[in-house]
Amino acid sequence: MKKIICLTILIWIALNSNPTLHAQIIRTYAMDQPDFIILDQNISKKEILDTSYLNLIYKLDFKGDEAGTRLYDEMCLQTGALYTKFYSRNMHINDSICTEQSKVQLQVPVADPAWQKYEIYCNIQEKKITVTQRVPFTQAVYQYEEPAPEIHWTLKAGMDTIMGYPCSEATTELFGRKYTAWYSLEIPAPYGPWKFSGLPGLILQIADERGDYIFTCIGINQHSVPIVRYDWKYRNVSKKEWMSFEKKMYEYAGQFVKNSGQNVIIMDNSEQGYHLLPEGWEAYYNPIELSK
Repeated sequence: MKKIICLTILIWIALNSNPTLHAQIIRTYAMDQPDFIILDQNISKKEILDTSYLNLIYKLDFKGDEAGTRLYDEMCLQTGALYTKFYSRNMHINDSICTEQSKVQLQVPVADPAWQKYEIYCNIQEKKITVTQRVPFTQAVYQYEEPAPEIHWTLKAGMDTIMGYPCSEATTELFGRKYTAWYSLEIPAPYGPWKFSGLPGLILQIADERGDYIFTCIGINQHSVPIVRYDWKYRNVSKKEWMSFEKKMYEYAGQFVKNSGQNVIIMDNSEQGYHLLPEGWEAYYNPIELSK
């Protein structure tokens, strides 16, 4: 886990000649390695879309840099009669804490850069997916819609056991990656993590052939939990526009951070103890979707 410190300063300023003082919050992020920070979102306002009848926790194990460093997150899949929702459990917990703490203090926990910044909603009847994406160092949230992918699975003879459930093997190719999935006929729900679906049983593990992304189920319960959509200020874009924007954001990461107005310093062993984030920094970019 990368070390990140957030220093928050509250400055009172007068606008024009108006004697009324206004508060401006300035945050400086000090870290040992350059990375993107996802800011917390207020989750007090929301819309209930459905109620889940099955909830799963997946461990996401993914490649984090060129050296092959492994990063981790815990993802939640809620399945209801009308909707499914897939999101970072850790990010949700952080949002919950920050929503409460922000009422009484300025300093709130900083999200781990490994936590996923997206949420995926699937309208089961309309076979439509809505993806929301948080933009690092800002409060902006983009969203796009797309048809639920028609995934062509090849069923294999392989068998395994995951979470105590016997699982069968299947393979597919989706958005530029080849995957092997393990699904259980004992849980006859045609769902899985991320955008995967369409097998005759629940997907308990799936990985691409390069091992860049591995989803493994680590928890299952049948509690009835509201499936909610938060009342954030979404910016509607096409999927093509989002993918283009995200790629440029990573390729020109240093300039992007500068333009966001955030202060980022990198801690080092120099006499000063830090240096400014280089404007020429290019972030590691290895998206799960290599093609549309």
